[in-house]
Amino acid sequence: MTTALPAIPAAAVAVIAAALEDHRLTADPVTDTPHAAAEDIALYLASSGYALVPASETGAGGAR
Repeated sequence: MTTALPAIPAAAVAVIAAALEDHRLTADPVTDTPHAAAEDIALYLASSGYALVPASETGAGGAR
């Protein structure tokens, strides 16, 4: 069973996909970690204008 997530804007998905692709192309596959990939994605989102805010600060579903 999967949990329904709030709608994710298509533009945010595109930024995440670009971040993953860039990370995949530039990271050393031998020493890469999930943490490093997450940092790259967070950097891409922040530099694209998305606010990285814990859900507790935005309410249920992340809506502000």
